[in-house]
Amino acid sequence: MCGAVKILIADDELVSRHLMKAALRDMGYDVVVVDNGQDAWEVLQEGEARIALIDWVMPGLDGIEICRRVREAGMLGYVYVIVVTGRDQTEDVVAALDAGADDCVTKPFRPEELSARVRTGIRIVMLERALRETQDELRLIATRDELTKVWNRPAILRLLEGEVNRSRREYKPFAIALVDIDHFKQVNDRLGHLAGDVVLAEVASRLTSACRSYDRVGRYGGEEMVVLMPGCESDAAFDVSERLRCAVSACDILTPEGAASVTVSVGAASNQDRLNVSSTVMVRAADRALYESKGNGRNRVTIATLAHWE
Repeated sequence: MCGAVKILIADDELVSRHLMKAALRDMGYDVVVVDNGQDAWEVLQEGEARIALIDWVMPGLDGIEICRRVREAGMLGYVYVIVVTGRDQTEDVVAALDAGADDCVTKPFRPEELSARVRTGIRIVMLERALRETQDELRLIATRDELTKVWNRPAILRLLEGEVNRSRREYKPFAIALVDIDHFKQVNDRLGHLAGDVVLAEVASRLTSACRSYDRVGRYGGEEMVVLMPGCESDAAFDVSERLRCAVSACDILTPEGAASVTVSVGAASNQDRLNVSSTVMVRAADRALYESKGNGRNRVTIATLAHWE
């Protein structure tokens, strides 16, 4: 527990600074020490110190200003701030708490009291960290397809809308690809639905691996995936789509019920000449191109042409 949270000590008084550092390091805490407010603020902005022992009066920035900045910054991860001060009037304590301090310690302090207050801060920081991690897990569950682990339909459609709007705002092309597994029903009929699930998950994995780092893969529905490709004109969209197609068909997919030879058909559309089109129009154009790929024998890529947009 001690080493899990870094503690900042900021105090311009040498004796006070030394006593706090010695007391906390003797107890096994990871401590960083500075002697002025500006350095303290820079350390806090780095995001590693989660407990801050801040002197009220310091050169550069005082403790009250640092409290305000910490609370206004909206840092990722809570910073528990203890103001260390020689002021012991009620109005001084109230001023520190109003500025965002969590606690106050009056000089001269006793090491056992300081340690107890720090332990309280660590409990709060660790609880906040656990809560944040739980929220991240819930957010991931809410946006990912349970079987394939790629973005689920609502999430990928939100991302699609965001990319279309960004393309329009920045005057940069954007493309999407609809990817459909060929003859997927035959896989289910021959090997069973559990094997079909393995195939779906592996296709999604191969698509993700073949994408560029900033592309996004989502499950559009059934055995159909959608890939978002920022910055792609039609030629680049074809190249990426062809890479996706080849990645899927490169080798058989092994399932508990046997091997499955799998290919995909792809329809892609870029808004390079139509930056003002909606996401709905782009999906419709890609879907028409996908339909053409299937009609021409499957296992191929078709880029939307003027006819697909009409």
